[in-house]
Amino acid sequence: MLNLKNITLAYIFFVCISYNLKWFYLVGSFGYVDLFLPILFFATLKKKHVSLDIVSFLLIGLAILACASSFYAVSSGLYDNFNIGYALRSLYFVAVYVVLLNSDVSTEKVIKTISLSLLFSLLLCFYIWSTNPRYYGFAEIMPMLHVTDSPSGLIVNRNESGLTASLLFTISLFGLVYRKFFSNPVNWFLLTLSFLTVAFTFSKGAWLLALIASFVIILYRFKVTKFIIASIFLLVLLSFLPLAELAFIDAVMWRFTASGETNAYRIGYILDSAFIGANNFILGIGPGNYQEYTMANDYLVTIDPHNSYMQTFAELGIFGLILILFFYGASLLQSFFNGKKDENHIIVFVLIVILAADGMQSGLSLTMKILYVLSALTMRRVLNVRNQA
Repeated sequence: MLNLKNITLAYIFFVCISYNLKWFYLVGSFGYVDLFLPILFFATLKKKHVSLDIVSFLLIGLAILACASSFYAVSSGLYDNFNIGYALRSLYFVAVYVVLLNSDVSTEKVIKTISLSLLFSLLLCFYIWSTNPRYYGFAEIMPMLHVTDSPSGLIVNRNESGLTASLLFTISLFGLVYRKFFSNPVNWFLLTLSFLTVAFTFSKGAWLLALIASFVIILYRFKVTKFIIASIFLLVLLSFLPLAELAFIDAVMWRFTASGETNAYRIGYILDSAFIGANNFILGIGPGNYQEYTMANDYLVTIDPHNSYMQTFAELGIFGLILILFFYGASLLQSFFNGKKDENHIIVFVLIVILAADGMQSGLSLTMKILYVLSALTMRRVLNVRNQA
């Protein structure tokens, strides 16, 4: 007889694989493994008691709103390429959350499974890069993990790879500091690989996420005074190192100083999304319609405004934005309180922090199933405590 826990872990492994790897996805974020989600969902419903919580209803509310917004968009006749899949995806996220909320898989095993999935993603990204190597700048010295054309038929987007690597970096750093999940050699290997990947994506967002993760984990593990002293010592030490002679440092400086135009576009995207949301205040323009709407209404053309929160406001209106903020807020607060009672939930909290922070610079985190897996782990602990009381 098949073990439901092992099936759930296998499912988690495949749904956390990077979007870069289109071999595993049917369309968009819907993977081949997601065809088995109904089996897990109905197996969950067969339990004597299926629990729902506040986050479940927030996600159900988002799904209803997405369907209503889609219906309004279709009835308006404004879109030539309307895709109902975006509305159905919101229903799918509800099912993922409910399945994990009612699962019996341990938090530690889920984190290990996520780590292996992220590792698999990064190894394949390096393979894809090797089929068509690309380097940062004009000198073929430093690899840049951003490949738009490969004989494999796959691409490597540096923002997606950067977020994937940042999450693995966070888990492996936590594992080393707290001696969790894997042996020290394995954690060191994961940390080194993920750190190099973060570095060589040349994604400023990935660099920032890795710094946030390091800061939060160190603050959790060590006393604040020790952290401040160590930071001052490190800054003094860096001032004596010949950093100007290092090619990577030059590349980093160039990455920051030559990004003025890109930053201006990003600000423009956010302002446009604010205007779009304000002009479609109640139901938004419909999920997945952002690019077509910008093309038809003389806004800066982009597939999304590179901000999960503003994209939600534009596509689902003010109620969608409120529901998303409550979803993130509930997950963050509860995971923080869980971390005070269980070390394994500290990493859950830090990972949710990283995903919430990434939402300020991209639309990736809100469509990654790992967010809903982590939220379910967080809220599941509350249900378990109540059931034991």
